[in-house]
Order: sequence, then structure tokens, then C-alpha cells
Amino acid sequence: MAADRDFTFFRILQPAIEPAVVYKVSNISLYRNIMLVIIARLWTRPVTLENQLCLKCNNTYQDELVHVTCECPSTLALRNQLTDSLASILLSDELLRVLELDSVSQTLRFLGAPVEPIFDTPTETLFLRNAFAFIVNCIRAYFEH
Repeated sequence: MAADRDFTFFRILQPAIEPAVVYKVSNISLYRNIMLVIIARLWTRPVTLENQLCLKCNNTYQDELVHVTCECPSTLALRNQLTDSLASILLSDELLRVLELDSVSQTLRFLGAPVEPIFDTPTETLFLRNAFAFIVNCIRAYFEH
């Protein structure tokens, strides 16, 4: 599995045998069923290094989820809403560290990957609940409109 590119996100999100944080938090999320489907699709999708054209903004990208959550202008309002909601649960330096992550690291962090910064357990749970809702809203906005 370590050499199989189809498991790229799985290896990052699930470095140990215990259930990944993304499952733990999604079980208490309003979007539980949607998140479980999204996670399963992320873990089993093939990785492509080919440039794709976004039909919403006409920019090219290599990873659709990264583009939708962190780069596409069509989801900018949702990113701004996430920033506002995170500002109410994170210290300003913590929020700044999250926002300074590159797009791939930020997307992985939103999915619960052990990318710094890691917060105390209650804050981490609130962070991931907000992040999961954001991901679901981005995917809905991007694919349904």
C-alpha cells in the first residue's frame, strides 16, 4: 500500500490503525453520511498529475478537492464564512497558522490530517466540525450550481 498512489490521502489521513479523526468527528456531525461518502471517495480515488480546467472559473488545477476548497473563486464566500467561524473558536495566531498553510496542506488539515497546528481536543473537534461543514458546502456549491 505504501507504493500505491491510489491511497495517497488514506496514508496521510490514517497513519495509525485506530479510526481516523475524520471518522470520529463525522460521526457527531450533521453531515455524517455525506462526509463518510466523501472520505471513502477521497481515499480510493486515483491521483492525477494532469492539469484539469475548472468549468466555474476557467483556471487549471491538479486536485479537484484542493481547488474547490482553497482556490476556486466560486467558493470564496464559503471560505470567508469558514474564516469567520474559525475566528470565534481559535486564537488569532492559530487561525493565522491555518490560513498560511499551502492549499494542499490546508485541505488535508480540514480533513483531519495531523498537519500543524493541532489544537487541544475540544478545539480540534470544533475546528473539524466547522471544516467538515465547509467541505460539504463547497462541494454542494461547486457541483450543484
